[in-house]
Amino acid sequence: MIDYDNLLMLDKPSIAFKQLHDHHSLPDYLEILSQTKQRRDYHPEGDVLTHTLMVLDEGAQRKYESDHPLWFMWSCLLHDIGKPVVTTPEGRAPYHNEAGVKLFQNINIITDATERTYIETMIMYHMHLMNMARNNAPDWRYLRLLKLIENKVSLNDLILISVCDKLGRGYVAYDQLSHFYDYIEDKQKRLGVNALPALLTEAELQRFKEDVFMEAYELQLQGMNKGEILRSLERKYVKG
Repeated sequence: MIDYDNLLMLDKPSIAFKQLHDHHSLPDYLEILSQTKQRRDYHPEGDVLTHTLMVLDEGAQRKYESDHPLWFMWSCLLHDIGKPVVTTPEGRAPYHNEAGVKLFQNINIITDATERTYIETMIMYHMHLMNMARNNAPDWRYLRLLKLIENKVSLNDLILISVCDKLGRGYVAYDQLSHFYDYIEDKQKRLGVNALPALLTEAELQRFKEDVFMEAYELQLQGMNKGEILRSLERKYVKG
């Protein structure tokens, strides 16, 4: 049996995983990455497996900066497993993070529930910070992300995988990463790294018969008080 944990903690794990690929010994959900092409303007390095191996080596250089080095490396390995499911003939991969989460739910090699939650969250949100920085997303989107990852993954670890993902495309212009770091630093200084407490609990929202917790939280972040949030939700979900 292959000890993936040991391979992931090597200084240059790409070598071991490339050898497994050459001998057709990778699991199907990794093997298929080599057949999944990407847009050259976004990914000049080529197919998704090549990208993943580059991300692994970037992660290996930073794993001890993370809260959970081994979990972090698993996240680097699996972050793009959803791409084969959604990639178009033009090489676009819309919602590959969501597809990756669904696929990961059927991968049983990792059994610890807390570790699975960490990896699933990293797969889901590995693109979000970089996209937010590129689009100069407003404060409330940053604060919303902090709530989505709360008690699952630290902002520090999400920053690390975002950087590894970016660097796993070969040469990256300095100004791209510079802007990312400036954007994140500004958000951290002004808004902190922890999610704001929600004004309304999930128990208080049960009467809406819908999962509206994050919707209520977004309204809070946009400036509504508790009463205003409830009235807005009532208008939307309560008939009569």
